[in-house]
Amino acid sequence: MKLIGLLHGLSWNTACLLTASLLLSSCSLKNATSIASLTDQQSRIIKSVNDNRQYASITLPNELEVVLVSDPSIDKSAVALSVGVGSFQEPDAFPGLAHYLEHMLFMGTKSYPEVNGYSEFVSRNGGLQNAYTELDHTNYMVAVNNDAFEQVLSRFSGFFYDANLDPKYADKERHAVHSEWSMKSPNDWVILEQLNGLTLNSAHPIARFNWGNLGSLTNRKNQSLQSALQQFYDTYYSANLMKASMISHLPIEQMEILAQRYFTQIPNKKVVKPKLAAPAAKASDVKKIVHYAPQTDMRQIQIKFVMENNSAQFAVNPNGYVEYLLSNEMPWYLSCRA
Repeated sequence: MKLIGLLHGLSWNTACLLTASLLLSSCSLKNATSIASLTDQQSRIIKSVNDNRQYASITLPNELEVVLVSDPSIDKSAVALSVGVGSFQEPDAFPGLAHYLEHMLFMGTKSYPEVNGYSEFVSRNGGLQNAYTELDHTNYMVAVNNDAFEQVLSRFSGFFYDANLDPKYADKERHAVHSEWSMKSPNDWVILEQLNGLTLNSAHPIARFNWGNLGSLTNRKNQSLQSALQQFYDTYYSANLMKASMISHLPIEQMEILAQRYFTQIPNKKVVKPKLAAPAAKASDVKKIVHYAPQTDMRQIQIKFVMENNSAQFAVNPNGYVEYLLSNEMPWYLSCRA
């Protein structure tokens, strides 16, 4: 699934997107002689005074950071894992490869090879699953009834170290990716997103087609699609580029045991976080007015800014605050601004 969205005021120069939840780092809980207590770990997480849930942030021995949330009142448990690579990191020869890999991971693992086994297990246990590929990250998530949580963790964690990537399902998933593009490409929001590729620096990966279709996901003269897929997985699916979050009715201590049991198996390949060298916009790419004739009834104006990466200021969300000020239509605010 490819996430549709417009990004306002984010830094294309460094290709850093603000995610819905930014996970906090801490030290590993495995070595009791060099760590803070759970109470100290929980104090690192700022929460509302009205929030009665318990939190902890841990870093596993493989450097995978996990936020744990304990809420005894819930009847479903969930986990989400984000890999810090997306469409920006795929090779030029295979546009949409990151999205295609997202699809292929659901085609079974060595421990659970049944192609539909994961989906069927989630459905049988009152759950739901999803995933999406963005420009700089790929996110996977699942929720199930509480009593099936450990079993789904066993299946889910295998995606990130034990995937089959069986080529016999390649055409099936190539067509699935192509179908998504065919259905959504006429959408105004998707077209507006693609305008970045026509109006910004052509040397930056934002200029590439990144959804994937049958034309882009095919063998090339010098490399097969399957080898490119395996290489992307082997290179970037590393624990030190991942962050996860878990929420359950279980106490924090039991959730920590589950996180250790299932996510420490993901190898840490010590991959250096990918960085983009090319600027998103050169001087000749800015100060432009683009007129777009929509497919549906759409009347709006968009103003886009190219700025340096300020994601370290996520806690105060300066980009969202400026966007709010610019778009606010409350009468009292308009009169004050005037």
